[in-house]
Amino acid sequence: MVDSALMMRNALEKEKQVELKERSIANSKVVLDRGLVEFEARMKNLVEKEKDFDLKVKSIVCRETKLEMGLVDFKAKMKKLGQKEKEVELKEKRIENGKTELDVKMKNLVEKEKEVEVKEQSIENRKTELDRDLFEFNMRMKNVEEKENEVELNAKRIKNRETELGMAEFDEKVKDVVEKEKGVELKVKSIKNREDELDRLLDEIDLSMKNLIEKEQVVELKEKSIKIRENELDRGLVEFDAKMKNLKEKEKEFELKVKNFEKRDIELDGALVEFDSLEKKVKAKEKKLEAEKERLEVKENKLEARKRILKKRKTEIDRNLVEFDVKMKNSKENEVNLIQITCEERCRKLELEKEKLEEKIEELNIKNQKLSSVEHLIVKPEPWSDDVSYADIRFSVTMDGNNLFLYLINHESDLDSMTDEVYEALGKSMEPARLVLDALQGFYSKKEDKEFEVVCRSSILLLEQLRRISPHIQSYHKKAALELAIKWKEKMKSSMEVIVFLQLLASYKLESSFKPEEFLSLFEVIGQPIQISELLQQQISKLLQLLGYMEKINVLSEYEWSPGLAFRSPVARCHLC
Repeated sequence: MVDSALMMRNALEKEKQVELKERSIANSKVVLDRGLVEFEARMKNLVEKEKDFDLKVKSIVCRETKLEMGLVDFKAKMKKLGQKEKEVELKEKRIENGKTELDVKMKNLVEKEKEVEVKEQSIENRKTELDRDLFEFNMRMKNVEEKENEVELNAKRIKNRETELGMAEFDEKVKDVVEKEKGVELKVKSIKNREDELDRLLDEIDLSMKNLIEKEQVVELKEKSIKIRENELDRGLVEFDAKMKNLKEKEKEFELKVKNFEKRDIELDGALVEFDSLEKKVKAKEKKLEAEKERLEVKENKLEARKRILKKRKTEIDRNLVEFDVKMKNSKENEVNLIQITCEERCRKLELEKEKLEEKIEELNIKNQKLSSVEHLIVKPEPWSDDVSYADIRFSVTMDGNNLFLYLINHESDLDSMTDEVYEALGKSMEPARLVLDALQGFYSKKEDKEFEVVCRSSILLLEQLRRISPHIQSYHKKAALELAIKWKEKMKSSMEVIVFLQLLASYKLESSFKPEEFLSLFEVIGQPIQISELLQQQISKLLQLLGYMEKINVLSEYEWSPGLAFRSPVARCHLC
């Protein structure tokens, strides 16, 4: 009986241990369920991020498609532009042939051949520029293609990493855990059955000790299997934690990829803007070639008409000479004088017609010179004359910057009335920013040739009208303007020079290139005891406001302005806000 009681106690203790282990398994199951819920939430978040990423990839693909279409359109336009250039060349060859025939007949068109050669050379130069622009565009398109390849590689990497997540393996392990839980439940049911059996065994304990021992052995085996299952469950939890950690790392990598794609999207936007700018330039050149083609066609028609007139008149002269020879042979002596007089009159008429033809040919030469001058951005300047009208400033589009600057200086008395002419001239220039920069290169070199005030006024006029047309300032023009401003800053000695300097910064948008502290030296220049007008004071104030320096430098309120006098206060009173 004592042995049976001990065995019963042992059995009860083992049953309690089994219950504790079942509770531990239940707790582990709860933890696993929570982990699964968290994992599903993160997976859902990852799927949403993948959808957003796919949308961004589609957007980039659309932009790349648009860029490719623009490239095709650009190539078509370049091809069309080449055809138009060939047509222009053919037209020029026809014109050259017509000029050669006129030279043979009239012996006065030798100079035109030289002009045609100059014109051909200018067209070749333009072709070279177009080839260079095309080369630069191709290089940029290669960069865009390289970026496109990088986007495709990143997309493939993301797909490969998605496969590396091993979602299928994880699902299989989850299924194994579920099956193991079902096994545990079955074991629990079997344990309850065993309890019923133990109850029956208590009634029959004396008769079934052997069965009790066997059942105890069975319980021990079950306990071992539960331990094994528990170890497996622990390993599953460790693997789950590792998966979750790996998933977090993948999420971080994914976020980095998204940021990289956003950065590449911005770069692609910049490439599209640059492409649009290049396309606008091509359209402008195309329009210019169209206008040139129309002018050449008109010129060719005029030359053809002149050629027909010359042929007709030559035929008439030949016919008159033949008639004259016939009449000379068949006439009598008394008719010779009459015929001679008639012949002389006709010769005089022919001479007059010849003179008229020469005048018209000279007019054609002048028109041809004007036509060819449109293709040159720089021509030799004509001698200046005081009686030239101010409207002639419109021809400054054919000058270089230095000649345009000289023109303004030579018309110093009329600078105030030439604002609109300078505005129109800069508006017709292909590169107004470059034209003004070229003009300002000799700013200090002209100080001894003319009164420096005229040089400053001319410079201010150019810079104000450049800012008025609001051109797009290229980066290389801005860089050149900055270098010029740095040189000027060390040479300034008067208020007028300071105004020109501030005008240069405003026109080329260089306000961010200088720190406010650097402008203290400017006000030291202004603070010299020299005569200065209220107009100059107002100009300096407006330019400082335009550049955004008034908020950073509290100067004007610290200086005492006096009409006709410079600043009275010392430089030390300038201070930063």
